[in-house]
Amino acid sequence: MTADDRVTLTTAWPLFGLRIRSERLVLRLPTDDDLVELMAVAKAGIHPPGEMGFGREMRAAVLAFAFDALGAQIALTEAFLDNAASNGVSRSLGYEENGRGALAPEGVARETQRFRMTVERWQARPWPPIEIQGLDPCLAMFGVEP
Repeated sequence: MTADDRVTLTTAWPLFGLRIRSERLVLRLPTDDDLVELMAVAKAGIHPPGEMGFGREMRAAVLAFAFDALGAQIALTEAFLDNAASNGVSRSLGYEENGRGALAPEGVARETQRFRMTVERWQARPWPPIEIQGLDPCLAMFGVEP
């Protein structure tokens, strides 16, 4: 077996090689080796209580990936009505309200606010650039023809 014949995580599952980079974040799938460290970080707290520094940047990077790299036409999201931070992020990114819904994660229905973003609305505003690595081997997994 040559070095070119070795199976790696990325050759076995191309999504492990996908990287979406924004100014301060790198979005990627965690490996098994990452999970213990991630659990420790989550348990210790990712940010100070009451401060939510990365949600908007992460969501903008994912929207850029969907619209600019994958050719998506519409993005949908929703959040519980009492989740002011998530609703605020959606509004600040330009999502439009799109009705109400309900989810029951603990067996009790709670009302949600639904939001919708179109590619035209996304493209109407300037956004910080993102860098995408490892996309080509993943395109078929997203239903996109190269």
